[in-house]
Amino acid sequence: MLAQEWGRAIRQKYPITLLLLDIDKFKKVNDTYGHLAGDESLAAVAKAIDSSFNRPSDVVARYGGEEFVVILPYVERSNAGRMAEQVRSCIERLSIHADGFEIKLTVSIGQVTLIPVDDMIPREIIARADQALYKAKSMGRNRVCTYSSRENSSHKNSSDENSTH
Repeated sequence: MLAQEWGRAIRQKYPITLLLLDIDKFKKVNDTYGHLAGDESLAAVAKAIDSSFNRPSDVVARYGGEEFVVILPYVERSNAGRMAEQVRSCIERLSIHADGFEIKLTVSIGQVTLIPVDDMIPREIIARADQALYKAKSMGRNRVCTYSSRENSSHKNSSDENSTH
């Protein structure tokens, strides 16, 4: 999916926002409440993420483990942070009832918005979102961090997001 959208964005020169979401301290959910409650929690978070993005072009997918990826074509930098914060807040407010327990979760989100160019590959946007996600985790979790080319000077594309939330 990302490769197809990437190719279209290069040809048509439109921005792509990628959000990489990770459920904070999810191992503790499995260890404390059991894997059934963990699975139900994953399903509830997936549903919350999916319901937050309802344009036909939006793609929401489980990336692995407790990580999710959201691909948002045509989303400008000015809207990307607001959209990421809305989904973060939505998940923070969730009250998940699973296997007889009430479970509260938070997510950390790495965000990057760019207009792909010919010499870039889709893996680059994922790597940049992952760097922003790592920063969100290291800053205390339950937050959105935006990839900043200033903080990651080894990346050269001038169309990268240049602020951190």
